Amino acid sequence: MLPPRDVVLYNTAVYGAVTANGNSGLTLMPYGYENAIVSVNVGTVTGTSPTLALFIQNQLAQSSNDDPTGRTPDGTPIYDDLAAFTSITATSVRIVRLGPAFATPVSGSTLATMDYAQSDGSLTAGSIRLGPIGNNWRLKWTVGGTSPVFNFSVSVQLC
Repeated sequence: MLPPRDVVLYNTAVYGAVTANGNSGLTLMPYGYENAIVSVNVGTVTGTSPTLALFIQNQLAQSSNDDPTGRTPDGTPIYDDLAAFTSITATSVRIVRLGPAFATPVSGSTLATMDYAQSDGSLTAGSIRLGPIGNNWRLKWTVGGTSPVFNFSVSVQLC
């Protein structure tokens, strides 16, 4: 078992305040971890009716038209939401826990589906995807309101 490891996913103190839609770029998370606790520490928020939607995303490799079977795909990668935080409008700390969850239906119920359409910044707010967390992550955000300015950091504890 690996010891827990903390990783900074994003910090506006380093990259500047968020005022428009964007993403953090790719972060290669350490290998071998199955679970993560993600904390968002929101500091100063200004503007009129500011809103911030944050998505934790996993990059997934895609095959190009000429990739042979058994090789590493070299097509354009896609991003898929692992988690979508509820809308952030003020200073706060938000936490989400991610990991492989193997749902067992309760008596008389069934799992609705095991596959889903890719969601790139469109997962329902306050939702997570169940399953492996992967190792290529980025943070994606959308902002709303008039002249919104958000200062925040995102830290991940891998365990």
